[in-house]
Parts: sequence; C-alpha cells; structure tokens
Amino acid sequence: MRTLKTQTTRGRRRANVSSRTRVLHTCCGNGSSDGGKTVMEKLLALKSLLPPPVNVGGGETEELFQETAEYIVKLRTQVVVLKKLIEIYDNSSDQKKDVVL
Repeated sequence: MRTLKTQTTRGRRRANVSSRTRVLHTCCGNGSSDGGKTVMEKLLALKSLLPPPVNVGGGETEELFQETAEYIVKLRTQVVVLKKLIEIYDNSSDQKKDVVL
C-alpha cells in the first residue's frame, strides 16, 4: 500500500532545499560576478600560503590544488617525524632520570 505525502512532508523538503541553497550561496556566491571575485580572492589567499614554486609558470587552479595537497602531505609528515622525535627524547630523558635516582 502506498502512503501519500502530506503537506508537512513537502514543506519540510522545501525547507531543506532552501537551506541548502542558502549555504551554497554563502559559500560559493549566488552566481553573480561578485561570487567569482570572492573565489578568486580565496584562490589568491591559498596561493600566498604556499611556498613559491620551483618553476614559474601560469598558476592554473588545478596545479594550485595539487601543490596545496602535496604541501599538506609534507607538513603532516613533518608533524609525524617531530612527534616521534619528542617520543624518543622523552623516553631517553625518563631513562636517564631513573638511572640518576
């Protein structure tokens, strides 16, 4: 047996669609030329966070995202290495304390 949709169900669905649209407009602009400016500003801000590239060329968006991903991986690797070094030196200093006492 099929259940018919009630008016409240349809209203709820419409509210979800409108809230999704509102989030999209807030995030990505509303399709006007102003939205493009904010995206471009965000891309330029992202580019300013990255170290300068080895080869100077046209900064295509896809290349920028690729460089960003590689830089994030590099930073995560550095964090892992530093955590391991802290762990090693903490363990060695604990052993020295045990020996001295």
